[in-house]
Amino acid sequence: MRLTRDHTLAAALDLLDEVGLDGLSMRRLATALGVKNGATYWHFPSKQALLGAMAEAMLAGLTTGLDPGLPWPGRTAETARRLRRALLSRRD
Repeated sequence: MRLTRDHTLAAALDLLDEVGLDGLSMRRLATALGVKNGATYWHFPSKQALLGAMAEAMLAGLTTGLDPGLPWPGRTAETARRLRRALLSRRD
């Protein structure tokens, strides 16, 4: 199978659940994917870039479908609930 950015990102999120943030490394990700260490850098030039993409993936759609008719306190509360669920969906 060809290594893609989406596949690498999904594997990184799975690895995060398995080993936590402290255990997540580019080398460990490459091992989990069954590729050489340098292959992961093709899609993410650094661990920081990978972590940024992971955060974006976790928070994707956070505000999608919010009722625009709700007053701002209601929208803020719903956004906070969604944010909490998104953050609790993964380890660490």
